[in-house]
Amino acid sequence: MTSSHFGSGSVKLMQANMHSPLLVVVVLATALALTGCGGGDNEAAKSLCFDNSIYAEGTSYKLNFTEGETTPVESGTVVSTKASFNGHQGLVEFREQTQNTVTTTVTRYLKPLAPPNASAQPSTGGVVALYGTKAAQGATSFTTTTYTPPYEDRRVELSVGETRTFTGQGIREDWFRPAAPYTREERVKFVGVERITLPAGTFTACRYEIDGGTTEWWHRNLVIRRDIRNGLSRILQSGMLNGTPLKDL
Repeated sequence: MTSSHFGSGSVKLMQANMHSPLLVVVVLATALALTGCGGGDNEAAKSLCFDNSIYAEGTSYKLNFTEGETTPVESGTVVSTKASFNGHQGLVEFREQTQNTVTTTVTRYLKPLAPPNASAQPSTGGVVALYGTKAAQGATSFTTTTYTPPYEDRRVELSVGETRTFTGQGIREDWFRPAAPYTREERVKFVGVERITLPAGTFTACRYEIDGGTTEWWHRNLVIRRDIRNGLSRILQSGMLNGTPLKDL
């Protein structure tokens, strides 16, 4: 499915020819096919964009990308589903690593706010409370961020065309400076559900615009393509999820 809109030429054509019953039917059918983002079908499709089972015990993935002339590799592993962080118990410890010109590791402490099976509740299947993160470059730990209250990214709840700003407050401590208040803010627009073809295959994905400069396509809680403002694109070449090739469901 794709999300789109009529250009000015199409609007003029509609105004000039709306007396034709056949054209009215064609226009309505085309409009429904293009928007594809406002009903039960869209909610079912969105369930392929968000899947909290990725936070289940033992889950792991590996994604191979191209980005300009580099070939980043992203991997993720659920280290524990009973972790603790900043006094909170029973959290998922989720470790993500990106190998590119340097190796960066980010460990997230989070709690899914919906059942693991996103298809059961597609409107909330992707909501996760993030309690904090620890980031390291190589063997050096350099940033710890703690959110109070937990940061919640609820982009899965957005309707097509809707924009919402997600804000989190907390404390950030870097290895080279003392702890200080920190605000995380992301302005997210839901463009729609699309079928996107990449070297890794064809996927149903939710397309989002972030802060007006970055576009991301999400499939099963994974970003399979990212276009950023400077013209670079990170495109999935191949992927494995729990030992099997990543593919559309």
